[in-house]
Amino acid sequence: MKKIYKIDIYCYESEHYIKKNIFDKSKMGSNPIFKISFGQFIYYSITKLLVKKYKILILMLTPYHISTWILLITKFLHGKKIILWGHGISIENYEYETHKINIIKKMMIYLADEVWFYTDAELQLWKSRIPSISAKSLDNTISNISSLLEKPSIERDLLRKKHNIEDSLVVIYCARFDKKARRTDLLKDVIEKTASMNILYIIIGDGRFKPDFSNYINVKDFGAIYDQNLKDDLFQLSDIYFQPGWVGLSIVEAMAYGKPIFTFERSKEIPQCVEYSYIVHNYNGYIAKDIDDLIQSMNNQNSYTLNYFSLNCKKYVKDNLMTQNMIDKASFSLKY
Repeated sequence: MKKIYKIDIYCYESEHYIKKNIFDKSKMGSNPIFKISFGQFIYYSITKLLVKKYKILILMLTPYHISTWILLITKFLHGKKIILWGHGISIENYEYETHKINIIKKMMIYLADEVWFYTDAELQLWKSRIPSISAKSLDNTISNISSLLEKPSIERDLLRKKHNIEDSLVVIYCARFDKKARRTDLLKDVIEKTASMNILYIIIGDGRFKPDFSNYINVKDFGAIYDQNLKDDLFQLSDIYFQPGWVGLSIVEAMAYGKPIFTFERSKEIPQCVEYSYIVHNYNGYIAKDIDDLIQSMNNQNSYTLNYFSLNCKKYVKDNLMTQNMIDKASFSLKY
């Protein structure tokens, strides 16, 4: 975006917070801005934002920013176009909003000139409530999406021979074990119930809620992987990406590798993140009703269906989840 427009980025977090979360490695750079916190509420200084050179302000879509309310209410004075950006919505808030209207958030949206939502599913949800809303969904992706799509395909049999894998179906899981909501208990159940089948599970990831997989003969546990070549190998030799719950950006990475996403239906017991809407049942993945349904679907896969899923995964990413797509959608809004 900075290659197209003159953009300044302001951050109210401390330098310690930025470094702790590794945002300091970004080449974008940001300007510090003063803030005061009152529990969940934040007041950030608006003085720097009101200078004449700024015609558009892109602010976070959160009711807890007092300064955003001030800027919205005083639009008739400063005359700036305000876009509210809703990326990063928590799963708790998203689940709530699918059933109930957040009245305070609705008021913010009414006051704004435009809104950028996360996914099309979220956009359509709010469009049904405020038909006149000026809004678009930007979707989301990962930074190396293009390089993953462009990786040359390596003979799967050669990769499996290299890593000493002979099983007919290889299922890969790649996510941090940092939340109980990922439902690793279901992951274990599936592994145990398919122990006698010709299925191998590759596990990538660590975390405090990680089960002990050492006693499972149908599991190869690689832990956290920082070697990109090894990660490429493991994804390319696999057939299916499986994550029981809390599917998020990791499925974008898996689809870029051409791996269909297998998971369970969203429910109160199995929460799913907003990227769950990227899974199109029986097109680029399979959304199972229960463990038996999941296992049956795995057993029904063959080279034809897996190739069909794989091609659709890559097509979905190319059509919807490229960085350029996000830039193009956002750029249209910045033509003041």
